[in-house]
Amino acid sequence: MNFKLLFSIFLVIFALNGCSTGYGNKLTGEGLTVFFNDENDEQLATDIAFFWKDSEFLGQNKQFIRLFNENKRYQLQIIPTSSDILSSLTIEEKIVLVKLQDTLNNSLFKNTFPCDIVFCTKDFEPIAKLNKIL
Repeated sequence: MNFKLLFSIFLVIFALNGCSTGYGNKLTGEGLTVFFNDENDEQLATDIAFFWKDSEFLGQNKQFIRLFNENKRYQLQIIPTSSDILSSLTIEEKIVLVKLQDTLNNSLFKNTFPCDIVFCTKDFEPIAKLNKIL
């Protein structure tokens, strides 16, 4: 099964929830809003939005992502439908997420700080880092 198809299936399972405003600057487009806390990160946030769209990660539900720069390390914060889903991820789904994080770090974040995928509540409070649930 190829990466794009598997990740698309995963996104259907993972269906990102909505959230309210107040999380910094934002870019909004076709089913996706990307928040970012530093105005200097606007181009990176734009690149993330296009990456998400070009990778066909957009689903039927509106998705919310937050790019958060902390201590010279980015967090790409995403909101799962429930925190329970994190404990039920299969090995294959975890591998897909690790590949996504590696792809992001080797492309969009290549010339900047590294990026970690972080799962959050609907208010962008961190639940778990991808590296911690493996």
